[in-house]
Amino acid sequence: GLCFAAWHLHTPQHDAGVGGQLRANSNRGATAAKGSAGRAWGSHHALGPPVHIVLCTDDTDLRALLVAIKTAIATAEDPRRFVFHVVTATELAPLFDALLRLHVKGVTVQIHHDPQVEARIKAMVPYKAASSTTVRAGLASPFNFASFFLHDYFSEAIDAKSLDKVIVLDTDVVVRGDLAELLDVDLAGQAVAAVKDCKTRYEDVFNLPEIAKFSSSGLEPRECVLQRGVHVVDVLRWRERDLASKVEVWLRRFRDAEDILWHEGFAQPAWLLAVDGSYKELDPLWNCYNLGKPTSNYEEAAAVRRMGFDHKALLYDLTIALSKKYGTMKPFVSTCAPAAKLLHFSGELKPWLAEVWLPRTPAPVCFIPLDLKIPNRTGPEYMTVLHGETQRLVRCYELWWVHLNIDEDCSLKDLEKEWVEDEQMWHDELKRDLKAKKEAAELKKQEMEAKKKQEEEEAEKAKKEGKSKEDDAQKKAQEPEPEDVQESPDGFGDEDEEEDASAGNDGEE
Repeated sequence: GLCFAAWHLHTPQHDAGVGGQLRANSNRGATAAKGSAGRAWGSHHALGPPVHIVLCTDDTDLRALLVAIKTAIATAEDPRRFVFHVVTATELAPLFDALLRLHVKGVTVQIHHDPQVEARIKAMVPYKAASSTTVRAGLASPFNFASFFLHDYFSEAIDAKSLDKVIVLDTDVVVRGDLAELLDVDLAGQAVAAVKDCKTRYEDVFNLPEIAKFSSSGLEPRECVLQRGVHVVDVLRWRERDLASKVEVWLRRFRDAEDILWHEGFAQPAWLLAVDGSYKELDPLWNCYNLGKPTSNYEEAAAVRRMGFDHKALLYDLTIALSKKYGTMKPFVSTCAPAAKLLHFSGELKPWLAEVWLPRTPAPVCFIPLDLKIPNRTGPEYMTVLHGETQRLVRCYELWWVHLNIDEDCSLKDLEKEWVEDEQMWHDELKRDLKAKKEAAELKKQEMEAKKKQEEEEAEKAKKEGKSKEDDAQKKAQEPEPEDVQESPDGFGDEDEEEDASAGNDGEE
């Protein structure tokens, strides 16, 4: 009842004031707060230059967005410098404004929306369902690509002139360092700065022969990828180098290609191809990624094995399953969490949806400091000894849930969406059953038709054989009957007797 009341209170139809004003305003730009010209809410009283942080989402479950903002504020030396730019759909802007206003205090938050830009993105990135790709349909949301077009969304934002450098965050993160540090990173003339991931290579992501058809230089198969869960963008250089257009080109190629151009992700590969190796590398501590990944690939598993684990420690202490065929591990094991400045729950196992996937999928596990306190921990913890030192691991989603209280969970969880997803699952299950029944009925029909055809062919064959016999009988009946010949007593006819007589005469002569 509590969760229902909290969610229902803040749906757009119960926030007509904000929603009505937004619909009356221009479709472009940031949302208005109480109709003010400032179009933002929060505090500007900071000691240093503003730190612009961008998050793009159209997910109506706002728990992830809140945790990302809350943890960024909690770990900042001066959070009053922070300006959070939330880019979303126009129809969701009133809801986002109302709920974030309720839960985020002491910082500036701007809600941006532009239906024209959104429609433009949708047109270039339709979901391409291919059996040989692991692209998830959810990654085709236009707001997975919105950060490429910030200059369009920010054209009317407050402090637009200071938006020369921005920090872009995915919403599935927990911030543990001061994001202001990233503002001070010297990009060395590059448009982008991000963390390099050498456990994933270009050959793992791209269909290299297909990419080569569009690129004369081709790609280096063993090149490390970049992780964009957190990255810094020099907005001016991004525009000068027309990187947004390059992203668009690759997205259209992906859309129109006969074969897939990449196997994993959606926005990330196009972004990698546009950046084309021209980037500034960030400290790896700024992106401890894959905390929502089900399985460690060979290179990730090898890194864990090289730490000094034997089979017993992995199997019995940590309950990790090791594939004898491929050398992969399940669940995913993260070793970077203890010192990380940012935890990135990239992958399909999102912590706020654990109740959905946990019954059927083992949760990724993370190394953590021995003295780290996790109140209200719901899952087990694991202890093992490595090089004489005790190591502690927990399910990674615990490191996310400690930042959300029960009121926030209830208020920001999209209960309607939760039932919609269940209903969709039931609908899909029913469709599968109906499809299976239809296919079974079609197969039975085909079998009956085949049997009927066989019977008809056999009947036709029998009919033809019968007709042939009848024709033979009629033909025989129409033939002239031979004259009656009187048989001699010894059984020979007159002709035989004549032949014998003739033979006798010849002999006499």
